[in-house]
Amino acid sequence: MAQEFRTLEEFATEFPSNEFAGERDSLMPISGGFTRLSSQFQYSDNLADPSTITKDTFQGSNGVPSSSLVYDLSGFVAVTPGDVLYFSYGNGQGSVRFLTAYDSSKVVRSGDGINSEINSYTVPADVAYVKVTFYKEGNNGYAVYKNTQLDYIVPFGINGVADSGRVAANAISSYWVGKRLIQYGDSITAQKEWQNYLKSIGLDISDNTNFGVGGTRITGAPGDTGAMCQDTRINALPTSNVDSLLVIGGTNDWAQDVVLGSEGSTDPLEFYGGLNTMFEKLTTKYPSMTYFTGTPPYGEFTGGAVNGVGLTLVDYAEAMRVAARKWGIPLIDIQANEGVNSINVQTWRKNDGSWIHPTAEAGERIARIVTSKLYEMYPLDNRRYY
Repeated sequence: MAQEFRTLEEFATEFPSNEFAGERDSLMPISGGFTRLSSQFQYSDNLADPSTITKDTFQGSNGVPSSSLVYDLSGFVAVTPGDVLYFSYGNGQGSVRFLTAYDSSKVVRSGDGINSEINSYTVPADVAYVKVTFYKEGNNGYAVYKNTQLDYIVPFGINGVADSGRVAANAISSYWVGKRLIQYGDSITAQKEWQNYLKSIGLDISDNTNFGVGGTRITGAPGDTGAMCQDTRINALPTSNVDSLLVIGGTNDWAQDVVLGSEGSTDPLEFYGGLNTMFEKLTTKYPSMTYFTGTPPYGEFTGGAVNGVGLTLVDYAEAMRVAARKWGIPLIDIQANEGVNSINVQTWRKNDGSWIHPTAEAGERIARIVTSKLYEMYPLDNRRYY
């Protein structure tokens, strides 16, 4: 039987670079025994953390950022004097437009920056950090490599290494780097409390990917321009330059006393009927694309959890699970995994007239649940261990 070998991106936070192979190194169980973590993982050659990218921004040698639809700006990239930096967009060697240099205190060294297009950069003495202004080059992602030239994207973070005949693997987030995820929903989506955390795995979560509209329901009659199950909203979703879609709804159906109906309902004014209508239309629009649906996060009115038809958000989440199974839609079960309930709901929800909208801290929790499912579906750029 072939040995089983699994990687976890979480090792990145447990083993900082200056300790990774040191005293905190420990044993990881594999089939037939144990192996050292440091023998299975190494830090990526890509120095550019996608979670720190500032979209639609450029910055020259003076360190003053400016708005531009042509460029994206990296965060601080730690460098060493004498290193040669190379750049890639995942579709070949790339040039960058500007570079800002900083000393070890992150004070700008304008004389060491660049205000012209370059393909490489040799780090001068006394420069400890740089910020790089990238051209927008599609959805492949960005990379800054140290002393090596690569024409593809190696994900930022920790990578697996070949060992004992197993297939070497890139970081677990490799499939999602540069991928464009459309978010479709209500105010839980529109308020953007969870999306920015998805940048940590390289997803493109720019403003033009957010199709959340506050106060809207999944349900609605034909011609209802706000209903998520009807044509106005669904026709507005893009079909080009889209890699996946995540739809989260149901909160306003609960808040506005929509009845559940039967599992096989086609009545778009009933919750099951709205779900069935929406999934049918989304699957027709995206027949070959894997898209996801999420259960609505737990919430309550100021006066309690039960709505005017005797239901709580737990009931609507269960209907979402049933409909997702029926349609074969991968489910991201936010409500079952966020750890929010009637006891602690006021800790994790904003006090804005109800206890419905996630706080920033809850947004991070939701993002972890979302990324966990994304990893489950596409853990290693479609590669497997054998």
